[in-house]
Amino acid sequence: MRYDYKCTNEVCAHIFELIQRITDTNTQSQCPNCDAVATRQISAPEFILKGEGWPGKTLKRMEEKDRVEQKYQEYLAKEGQTPIPLKKEE
Repeated sequence: MRYDYKCTNEVCAHIFELIQRITDTNTQSQCPNCDAVATRQISAPEFILKGEGWPGKTLKRMEEKDRVEQKYQEYLAKEGQTPIPLKKEE
């Protein structure tokens, strides 16, 4: 895994990455710029959920479907046709 480290020297404050195993318990390293102690920083994970079925994609798809259905209902009303009741999937 890649971990972000930040130098504890306030003058340097260099931020760099190190690749380490998850099982490594060492949370300190040496700054490559000034040789001071650098500590591991908490950062966001690097994985991205791809493919079907993840909440973000499913929600977007549902919102898009609702928007298209709403536009269709507005079109029917504008043309003087009776809007069709929408079926909600559960």
